[in-house]
Amino acid sequence: MTVSRIQLTGSGPEFSRLVAGVWRLGEWGMDTRALLGFIHGCLDLGITTFDNADIYGGYTCERLFGAAPAAQPGLRDRLELVTKLSLIHISEPPRPY
Repeated sequence: MTVSRIQLTGSGPEFSRLVAGVWRLGEWGMDTRALLGFIHGCLDLGITTFDNADIYGGYTCERLFGAAPAAQPGLRDRLELVTKLSLIHISEPPRPY
């Protein structure tokens, strides 16, 4: 079974119907090789969209996730990345950009 795809608007972006979230990526204990295995497992299922945000994992998940496409040229072209920025934990000061 492969996950279907949806188009958000008539001319808008297309995403996999299921999205892989990496909010707790830093807690998974994966090195880049294991993360590549996870990403390829998602792709094998038709999950091509990944959710991230600058605040995830104490501001570490985007960097951790980015190591995988950096290690495997061409992988980035197979992914849709959904991210947010300027989210703030009320217990932390905002990060300067």
